[in-house]
Amino acid sequence: MTTAVEIRSIATLKQYEQQLSDLGLVAFGTGVPGVLFHWAGEEEDGKLHVVEVWESREKFEIFLGTVLGPVIARTGVTELPEVTFYEVHNYLTPPGYPASVSALPSIWTNPVPVPDDDF
Repeated sequence: MTTAVEIRSIATLKQYEQQLSDLGLVAFGTGVPGVLFHWAGEEEDGKLHVVEVWESREKFEIFLGTVLGPVIARTGVTELPEVTFYEVHNYLTPPGYPASVSALPSIWTNPVPVPDDDF
C-alpha cells in the first residue's frame, strides 16, 4: 500500500546535502526507486523535516536499513529520527502525469514535458 513517511531528524541541512551527495542524488532531481515524492526543509529549531511518499512501507524500510541508514551514520547523525507512517488514501498529480502508481516508473525514464506557460 502506498505510504507517506514523515521524518524529523537532528540532522542539519548541511548533513542532509552530504547524504544526498553520498547517494548520488541532486536537489530537484530524480529520487530512488520506490519513492514517489520527497521534500525536505529546515524547521525553526534547525532540525531537518522530510516528507516522502513511497510505493510501500516495506520498500522504505528496506531502503532505510540497507542504504540510507549507513549513509546517515557516516555524516555524524547519531540519534534516530522521529518517523511517522501514514497509509495514503489519495494523492493528486500534476497535469500530464499518470495518476497510477504503477505508471510512475516510466516518468523517471521518460519525463513528460511541462510547458512553461502552465505556471
